[in-house]
Amino acid sequence: CGAVMVLNLLHVDTVAHQSESLKPTTQSLLEEFRGEMGAIDCTTLKEKYRTPEEKCLPIIEKAAICLDRLVAARRGL
Repeated sequence: CGAVMVLNLLHVDTVAHQSESLKPTTQSLLEEFRGEMGAIDCTTLKEKYRTPEEKCLPIIEKAAICLDRLVAARRGL
């Protein structure tokens, strides 16, 4: 998901496996998203939230909100 890509940009200098903060931060994001949406896999999310009009926008928006909260909390904002 795009939110995990953002975390990679924030936490990885050259090699993801060398980042001590990437895995716990990603886990926190996924836990929060799962708590809000009830799942993290696309099939389940599409069944529950995708509409013909908005497509996956509600899922993407929720991921962005969870990411924003996580980054703000980690930065003390």
